[in-house]
Amino acid sequence: MAISSVGVVGTGVIGEALIGALLRSGTPREAILIAEKRSERKNEICQKYGVSELISFESVDVLLLSVKPQDFMSTIEQLQNVNIELPLIVSFAAGIRTSAIEKALRNKAR
Repeated sequence: MAISSVGVVGTGVIGEALIGALLRSGTPREAILIAEKRSERKNEICQKYGVSELISFESVDVLLLSVKPQDFMSTIEQLQNVNIELPLIVSFAAGIRTSAIEKALRNKAR
């Protein structure tokens, strides 16, 4: 699978570290899209790293979820109604079992 775009959901310490690592590894800025619930933080990260806002989950090949565990299930529920094949999902949320993610996504997860 060729990866042309990466979505980072959550731009706290872990999310920002992931963005930095992607850029250092050669991922183009245009290929990194972010989602952040706090608009001031989203704007700060977009300006600091030159990345863009993630508008649609369908627009990325890989989705890196770096939200807090208490926000994880409400975030993942947004993916339930995606009608196309879901992107590869990588979770960085502590304590969230893969089986819980698969159940929330109705076994559409990869």
